[in-house]
Amino acid sequence: MDEGLGAAGLRLEVLEGSLACDDVLEAVALLLNSFWRRSLTARLASLRKSGRDLAPTSFVLVDDRSEMIVGHARVWWAARKPAGASGLAGLASLVADGSEVYVESVIIAPSLRGLGVGKALMAGVEQAVAEMFPSVTTWWLNTKDQALFYASIGFVETFDSVEHGSSVVVAADGETAAIHEAEAEAEHEPSRSSGKKNWRQKAAELCGDDDAPVFAATEPGRGRKGKGKGNGKGDASLGKSKGEGSAVAESVQAKARAEAERNKGRRANNNGSGRKRRKKVYKTHLSPAEVDAGLADGSLTIGEFRVNAHNPTEGYATSKDYDQDVFVDGMTPRNRAFHGDTVALRVKPESQWKSFAAAEPGSRNDGREPQPTGSVVAILDDSRRPATLIGMFKPSRRDGRVTPDDRAVLFQPLDKKQPRLLVPIASKQARKVLPNDFLENFDEYTGTMFQVNFDSWSEDSRYGYGRVVAKLGKLGSVANEERAILLANSVKDEPFTGRVLRELDAFAAEVEAAAASDAPDGSSASSPAAGLGAGSTRWPIPAEELAKRRDFRGHRVVSIDPLTARDLDDALSVEVIDDEHVEIGVHIADVTYFVREGTPLDDEAAERSTSVYLVSRVIPMLPRMLCEQLCSLQPGVERLTFSAVFKMNLKTGAVVDRWFGRSVIKSCAQMAYEHAQMLIDGDELPVPEDGGPVLFNGVSAADVAADVLVLRDLSRKLRARRFASGALSLHNPKLAFKLNEDMTEPIGWHIYEIRESNKLIEEFMLLANREVAKFIHSAFPETALLRLHPPPQERKMTEVIDTLAAAGYTIDASSSGSLHASLQRIGEGTTQRDRDVYAVVMDLLASPMQSAQYFCTADHDENEFRHYALAFDHYTHFTSPIRRYPDCVVHRLLAAALGENQPGLAPARDAKAVTAIADHANEKKYNAKQASTASGLSYLCVFLANQPIRNMRTLVSGVGSSSFTLLAPGLSHDDRVYIADLAIHPDATTYDEDEKVLTLHWRDGGVSRIAMFEPVMVDVVVNTRRMPHVPALSRARRSTLAPLPPRSLPPSLTISTPPSRTTTLPPPTPALTRL
Repeated sequence: MDEGLGAAGLRLEVLEGSLACDDVLEAVALLLNSFWRRSLTARLASLRKSGRDLAPTSFVLVDDRSEMIVGHARVWWAARKPAGASGLAGLASLVADGSEVYVESVIIAPSLRGLGVGKALMAGVEQAVAEMFPSVTTWWLNTKDQALFYASIGFVETFDSVEHGSSVVVAADGETAAIHEAEAEAEHEPSRSSGKKNWRQKAAELCGDDDAPVFAATEPGRGRKGKGKGNGKGDASLGKSKGEGSAVAESVQAKARAEAERNKGRRANNNGSGRKRRKKVYKTHLSPAEVDAGLADGSLTIGEFRVNAHNPTEGYATSKDYDQDVFVDGMTPRNRAFHGDTVALRVKPESQWKSFAAAEPGSRNDGREPQPTGSVVAILDDSRRPATLIGMFKPSRRDGRVTPDDRAVLFQPLDKKQPRLLVPIASKQARKVLPNDFLENFDEYTGTMFQVNFDSWSEDSRYGYGRVVAKLGKLGSVANEERAILLANSVKDEPFTGRVLRELDAFAAEVEAAAASDAPDGSSASSPAAGLGAGSTRWPIPAEELAKRRDFRGHRVVSIDPLTARDLDDALSVEVIDDEHVEIGVHIADVTYFVREGTPLDDEAAERSTSVYLVSRVIPMLPRMLCEQLCSLQPGVERLTFSAVFKMNLKTGAVVDRWFGRSVIKSCAQMAYEHAQMLIDGDELPVPEDGGPVLFNGVSAADVAADVLVLRDLSRKLRARRFASGALSLHNPKLAFKLNEDMTEPIGWHIYEIRESNKLIEEFMLLANREVAKFIHSAFPETALLRLHPPPQERKMTEVIDTLAAAGYTIDASSSGSLHASLQRIGEGTTQRDRDVYAVVMDLLASPMQSAQYFCTADHDENEFRHYALAFDHYTHFTSPIRRYPDCVVHRLLAAALGENQPGLAPARDAKAVTAIADHANEKKYNAKQASTASGLSYLCVFLANQPIRNMRTLVSGVGSSSFTLLAPGLSHDDRVYIADLAIHPDATTYDEDEKVLTLHWRDGGVSRIAMFEPVMVDVVVNTRRMPHVPALSRARRSTLAPLPPRSLPPSLTISTPPSRTTTLPPPTPALTRL
């Protein structure tokens, strides 16, 4: 905006808070906070208002070389009073003529004071305002101690405030204007009674003029710079005189030129390199010895660092030394830590801990106690950092410009918990990946996803550095987004190598030979006509193997799975012993017969660790010959299994006896949950032609129905016993999709319903897992692989309890059983309000719950083994070895515990190996879950792009002083809404902290009451301004509903109407879209 700025390597940008990216706002907030301390959250909320409904009010000065924000100015538009009056009329919209500007604050980074940056900022601001609003004639400001500086740039004294008794204009956030310029060296003396040179004398010396500008005696610094007012010596426009003979302006220009020459010389001679040494942005990490010393003397603590996805400038670290998480406020105290790093922290004295005036939805403080606050001083373990990041490039310059001379661009990961990176684009690697016209046609690639690997992050760089690895394609494509999801979550989606598959060659040959012998007439060997189930594959089990196993081929064994499942790893059998007892067999695919430890196949399965379930496909842990054929418990063919058989009391559901061992089965039916539910509901199985299961081994539909009803009755008893022992049920709704024929796009969606048939299978799987866990732990106390579920995070749970208490609902979370009882009481209601409350409560309780984890028993005391939600003292995973590698390890442990002497049982004797497997499995399970969730959101957004949802009912699930949260039960999604983004009068908005009620005053005069559990009707569309996979529920203009966006734009969710004033209709008020 000013040639002088460009020559100095600076540029001025307008800060439009509602549109600015988070890192810009954070940088400005930190600069402001270096002068006026304030909550970073509150500061960011204030900055977001800039430029929202008036002309831009904030400007930032950016160093082109470092991309650091080095200055900030904030102005208000002020209309003149009617003719005959003087002084400010107050803050108002800019008028077309006779308008004035009030300078609220001017700030320069401390390291750049005395270099003329303040003058450059003021010059740029005036020019920018003049270009946007030529009618501006007068500038006003207040200052306590920088009158000298403003005199040097043409501001003159005014006595309006004294003559007319006008009050001093106060900035919206209580800040007064200030600037610290070393070149002025002003030592303003308010009393002016000391022997030092006073501010008038220093102004005269600086200007070289005996007749220096005069400021009001009662309020030094209350000044005005204008065309027709003042003393005539200030009629200059930022150093350029608009009048004749301005000695002040001429002197200032001359001194500015001399200072520029001196600065140029300083830069040229610095370090002999022609470049100024970059100042440290972050503190040096402590050495291991220093960390050890700090931990020993208690000055440091260790914690796992996490980033707030809603506000990436906030971080938290869980430490055993504090009851609460340690709060890390801002990027500087974060000191280059990534989400998931194990870090050493220095916690501030308690007097400097973070205080929260009012809790925000999802915050980690209940608003009553200060939270430990500290900074990262060392990164102890960064092994959990993602191997690669997926995101998009944006200009490194704040004004959005890209030039062919640019050497780096800014990379924004899709995962907002991950930091932005600077990516050099001139390297050989970058030239291989980036298109030839990347810089020339940069705008064409702003919606393109790239893969970037993190390289380094030095102390003197605000951003870390990365290198571009691959171009993934445009957003909006299901295929491109799926590839990005898999890469971002380190999911291996590659064919199994020949080295791995060669281990299956012998089995494949045996399958082919069996197929040829089963179908001599050329018919399909996997059809009912051949005696096999549709898709079943016969593999002849060696006779010597059959001799070692318990034979269940004569029992009625059935599998019950999702309708489209192909990896069938569990089946059940029922054999009534007498009137009081029944024998239930839980038969699990014997994967470890085919996957021997130490082989390439086993190594590959261990590395993948889990199958990954996406909307349109499954990425298997094992080759398909195993997971869909040889190991899958298909009907009508013999399969090797590992069985847990329980003798149970029919009346009580108690386990009387148990048996574990290798076995062989021949399933008589592959049933879907829908089939089992029909039988539970009293209906008959449909025939195969009508979608029913094919029956084998001479069993009848009546036999299968009788077995299912026995299983139903026992599962109910098992469930009742489990909840009587203190179990807790928390089921989060899950979206399911109906896809088109080529499985590429969704044509419908629904919330997946958990029915009694699902719960039936769940109870018997839980029983087998629990009993196997107890058995292997008794055999291997130090090397068993188990699974624990920690209790909820106490502080988060307290926040939920307090939130619900304010809304009139009591939750007892003293144990899992008492919590379940509380939920049962809420869930027993029959009204719509009761159902709404229950949905919100279940959603809120997901926050304090911790994830279950695999672990080696050597790493924990036995009192830590307990699974909180299941209320089991011992638990593991035994029932899904086709899709989970830990189950394979448990099978080997179980075999060793049973006395089998064969290769592949080393983990039973090596605690370190079990721990390594557990840690890796935990990471891979988390990644698989994230990928599955992201896949669902991607498909949902594709659906919404074509078919927006109109008038969906959402519920208020959180209320704070500056935001509230909406839950969309029909989408299994929630999001936070900031009131700064709404068309309201912010000064009239009130928040009742005790009642948790937010009252919004709309600009059309309407009022909305935002309270817990209240319904809000919304339209749901795709917000094309947000990253994919990060749905957001926000406002858009009510007068014009959001149009259907192009398919190529990034998908996320937007609520396009403001909160309703009734339970059914939204108000006819305009509101601004939250981006």
